[in-house]
Amino acid sequence: MSKKIIAYNSYTINKPITGVGRYTQMLSYLDDKKIYKVGLCFNKFHCWDNGFNEVLSSNIYSKIPKLFWNYFSKNLRNKFEFLHSPFPSLPLFRSKKSIITIHDLIFLTNPEWYSRSELIFIKNSLKYALKNSNYIICVSESTKNQLIYHFPKVKNKIKVIHNCFPPDFKIESIKNYLPEKSSRLQSIKNHKYLVCPSNRHPRKNLENTINGFINSKFKKAGYKLILTGLNENNFSSRHKFIIDLGYLSDQDYFFLIKNSNGIVYFPYKEGFGLPILDAMMFDKNIYVSKLPVFSEILSNHSMLEEFDNQHSISDYLDEMYIKSENDISYDKKTLVLKIFKKDILNYITKFLDEN
Repeated sequence: MSKKIIAYNSYTINKPITGVGRYTQMLSYLDDKKIYKVGLCFNKFHCWDNGFNEVLSSNIYSKIPKLFWNYFSKNLRNKFEFLHSPFPSLPLFRSKKSIITIHDLIFLTNPEWYSRSELIFIKNSLKYALKNSNYIICVSESTKNQLIYHFPKVKNKIKVIHNCFPPDFKIESIKNYLPEKSSRLQSIKNHKYLVCPSNRHPRKNLENTINGFINSKFKKAGYKLILTGLNENNFSSRHKFIIDLGYLSDQDYFFLIKNSNGIVYFPYKEGFGLPILDAMMFDKNIYVSKLPVFSEILSNHSMLEEFDNQHSISDYLDEMYIKSENDISYDKKTLVLKIFKKDILNYITKFLDEN
């Protein structure tokens, strides 16, 4: 039986990688004898490791911004019969079959965090993708409910498939990884610390998180708070117990999580929240805000309900500090790769067979 080819818009695996890029990596590692996976990226010579059977890019489009490549690349448009875009965007004038994945709709729930031009662009891009896609994957029930609220006509197109851990072989490589002596991770050697994996977007609630930590029992007990993520402003100068490592490689990031005492993560909004999975993967403590999507992932877990001020964050962290550091109260059995792999392969196979 000949394999069916499915192409993936994979420009998000170009460095620096984001949460959507990691989702694309997960898709690339799905192994099925019926499917031949082609990754279409902006520059195949500067991308993170992946499991695509083939990676293609175009020199013509490597010289223009990613934004325009994403909408006008001939590879994306109609070269491939089936296209999966891991974010809500499709190339213009594509007439063939497509799946899109939607992670969040924060620009609709909190438009104040975006410029007027950003809002116009993102809304029009989403509307076009919703209209022209055949199927829609949402990474959480929370995102699905928001999508139906704003766009009720797409209800019958939607399938919820949660995110997952990386493949077993990748987890094993992480477990055996040691950073180089020149690595920024040397600055946290021999420290007790918590990790806050976050970019600097206002929705991440970093100001309250940092101030809440500084006034908590964790800090008084000598813990450091390690910030990691794309950063326009470095927070290391704010306090000697705050270390801002900025953007880390995949391996360094997981090494950081593996050797931490847990994660601190109090965003106002999230579509899914991969840092939760990162902590679960290594059985680490999770101190988080009580968002609808986190309640989907973490069952019977103590989460912070009031997280819009530093005092409540500090009180919550004090309460968590008093508890045993080994009190891991979540159940990760439902979020292993096998579940994701089975669900998404069944979904994609159905998509291919129907068309």
